[in-house]
Amino acid sequence: MVIHFACQCGRQLSIDESKAGRRARCPACGAELRIPNSPASVSSETLSLDRTVEHQDGAADRFVPTAIRTPGLLLYLGVLSAAAIFWGTLATWRLQIRARQLQIRARQLDEAVQRAVAAEREAALAQERTRDALREQAEIEKRAERRLESARMEVVKLKAREEKLHANHKLNEGDNIVRQEYLESFSLNEREIRFVLSNKASDPLKPKFDLLLINNSGFVTATVRINWRDDAIKPGETRVAFETTPVFTSGAPVAYAIRFVR
Repeated sequence: MVIHFACQCGRQLSIDESKAGRRARCPACGAELRIPNSPASVSSETLSLDRTVEHQDGAADRFVPTAIRTPGLLLYLGVLSAAAIFWGTLATWRLQIRARQLQIRARQLDEAVQRAVAAEREAALAQERTRDALREQAEIEKRAERRLESARMEVVKLKAREEKLHANHKLNEGDNIVRQEYLESFSLNEREIRFVLSNKASDPLKPKFDLLLINNSGFVTATVRINWRDDAIKPGETRVAFETTPVFTSGAPVAYAIRFVR
């Protein structure tokens, strides 16, 4: 059987009946106790703990102290539970807030990545447009160079032709005998140009030709066009036409050329 007894400090102790009559030390306050000879009744809810006690003869024995029910302990455990629930709820709330912050941050990063991808795509398109523009510019430059070369060749040909005309048709101060087609001659002064026209063909005609006046450098300084608008010149008939002397753009003429228009 087990002997149950209480220390003067209020601690409930339990020990085997075989230890009755010996002395032991309370594990709570350290006071020396005499173990009673008869057992004492205890509640069925008593909690026993093993402790080592000293006897008068110095031998070591094991005993189980009994804990009583205390409302304060239950209150303490309730407070601990409430605190645990509170801190758990607070931690959960903080974790939820942190999770939302991480979601917002992840969404911002995703939007930033999308903007970066769009910007990279726009940059690639801009580079492609730049390359197209450079290719088009190079093509335009090539066409312009070809046209410039063609214009240079035309200038060379025109200059050669005008130089030839200059060499063959010197401009005189009085009458200039032509005798080509229907143009017999012409004369030039400061106010007007006088043309002598003669139809040696068998059909009526309306003269149409250009008089090119050439300067000392071999370039055309003025052009006079005759475009007959009166009645046609009859076969064997001779007529005189007048035109106002043009303004010379690059110096006084020293030669001439006739260009008949068909």
